[in-house]
Amino acid sequence: MKTVYADPVPPTNPSWGSGISATNPLFPYPAPFGNPSASNFQGAAVTVVGAPQGLLPFNQTQGCDPATDVRCTTTLTAWASGTPPDVTQIGGFGYFQTKTCSWQSGGNDAYCEGEYHEDDAHPSWPGMVISMTATINNVAMGLRILDTTKATIEAENNDPWGAPLTIVTPSINATMNSNGSVTITFSGTLPNIDVQGWDSWALYRIRLKRSVIGDHPLLDATTLGAGSTGWFARNEWYRLLYYAPAPGHTAAALPTPSCTSGGTCLSVTNVTPANKQRAILILAGRSLTNPAGRPNGNLADYLEFGNADLNATFEQRTVSRAIGAPFNDRVVVLDANP
Repeated sequence: MKTVYADPVPPTNPSWGSGISATNPLFPYPAPFGNPSASNFQGAAVTVVGAPQGLLPFNQTQGCDPATDVRCTTTLTAWASGTPPDVTQIGGFGYFQTKTCSWQSGGNDAYCEGEYHEDDAHPSWPGMVISMTATINNVAMGLRILDTTKATIEAENNDPWGAPLTIVTPSINATMNSNGSVTITFSGTLPNIDVQGWDSWALYRIRLKRSVIGDHPLLDATTLGAGSTGWFARNEWYRLLYYAPAPGHTAAALPTPSCTSGGTCLSVTNVTPANKQRAILILAGRSLTNPAGRPNGNLADYLEFGNADLNATFEQRTVSRAIGAPFNDRVVVLDANP
């Protein structure tokens, strides 16, 4: 959880913003608490005022069927704009001769194509650097990765019998925004037409797939073997996890997530370091008050005492079945201030 939106792990997960790091990690928003058997597990910016908490945002956007899995959504991570993004020149030499931008693949791909011309005065100088920028909503409402293979740039000679297609390796930057969306900018240098021995102009194509925002491997129930986490999803353990990040470590606090020890951080009684928790998980044991009534939407049937009162103070006690003071919650601290 700490590393989902923190440490850069190229090539599948570059940094999500200059202020986000292992020192200042960003945590996804929790899903509002409700009956875990019916929840869509979609995170929300406000679940409990002043103390975001609820279910783990364990929704899935790819490789699933919304008709059979309530956690599956094909619309949560949607384009922020209804207008296809433009392609622009940000450097190099040459100019666009034509360009056309559109949605493709049912609106899942942002796509531009056209012709680019060499620089007539300096035909041997570096080719055009082109760029596309687009924003995808609700990324912080789940566990996601940035799949850089879904951003592509291609070029080829205008003569169909010319040189083969040239694949341009793009540079990709993703920035998490305070509303939980992510703005993606990627760019690449088109081949120099003169150096390639092509005509005076050539063809280009640039494409960004909405699936550039992919699902985190933790959501994959099919993985097997040593070190895999597929068992967690297959056995539906996410239904028994209660999750709370400090507000200062959610997207609303960007550009630099942080919380103040003894102030805006979470507090967990009987856990050290005291009053410094950035995010926690609570594993709910079996119901001590209503064992036959779960699953349901009553938080008190899952958590005990201070863990069920919807504020930023939690507690860890010795597991006990004592009359009048039963307790079987297990608190896991995901991260804390030094």
